[in-house]
Amino acid sequence: MMIRKAIFFVFLFSVFWLLAQAISGKIIAAHDGDTITIRSDAGVNYKIRLNGVDCPEKSQDFGKKAKDFTWNFCYGKTITAKLISKDKYDRNIAEVFANGQSLNSALVAAGLAWHYKKYSSDEGLARLEQEARAARRGLWCI
Repeated sequence: MMIRKAIFFVFLFSVFWLLAQAISGKIIAAHDGDTITIRSDAGVNYKIRLNGVDCPEKSQDFGKKAKDFTWNFCYGKTITAKLISKDKYDRNIAEVFANGQSLNSALVAAGLAWHYKKYSSDEGLARLEQEARAARRGLWCI
């Protein structure tokens, strides 16, 4: 019984530690619109998958525009990634900020990403997608 409690507390501590962690650094790669790599101020590389959004793949319509938008949004700026969890590919799931602005939200607002409803119930992202649709921006221009 004591071992179970100890394992539970280690697990709980790990979850809270991860949730409280933020990484600051510079972008070194935009793999596509919703996946980047940043090099932390400590020199460690982190692959980041943006939380709550899904961009077109590079080979799909607007895929290159989403990737370029992500690169331009982050390039030359100090990036802060607020870690949320890890995915099945061991990428860090995070909300990414540059100059205090959310990349996740900016992509959806520009019509270059869908609100990823399967993994997110964020009402702000849902509203931004509806606004982009109504304005016929990006993915919604047709």
